[in-house]
Amino acid sequence: MKTGKYSVVIGNVPPTSNIGEGSVVIGATDSNGNTILNTHMAVGYGAKAGPGSIAIGAFAGSGLPEFSFPPQLQPEMEDIIQLVVRSENQALVDALANVAAELRPQSPDRGVVLAAWEGVKSLATVDGAYNLLSRASTALLAYLAQSGA
Repeated sequence: MKTGKYSVVIGNVPPTSNIGEGSVVIGATDSNGNTILNTHMAVGYGAKAGPGSIAIGAFAGSGLPEFSFPPQLQPEMEDIIQLVVRSENQALVDALANVAAELRPQSPDRGVVLAAWEGVKSLATVDGAYNLLSRASTALLAYLAQSGA
């Protein structure tokens, strides 16, 4: 058996297998060749699992906060959501969740939204995040102006 990068292989895995870089192998856990998975388990490169959940695969996520943004902002926020979740920084996860929560009302409070956004902007020190944050900031300000906040 041969697998590519960031694969997850579970079960009876032959010792001669060629498993790709960044991959995870979980062998059988009982005498019948079964693999038993328990909750609160993340398996795979960059995988994250919250309480009571299992996430399997590269960058898989389960049991994590839901980030629901207005449709006009979702495209710009999607990359930031992934970057924040992969950062494993709970303060950043909470800050982004606060921004999403503040945008839920029909007429969000501009000052509160922008204060919450400042917490997320600390992410700009992460390589590659500056451009993402710049685009998302522009979209957020345009959304707030359009909504009358």
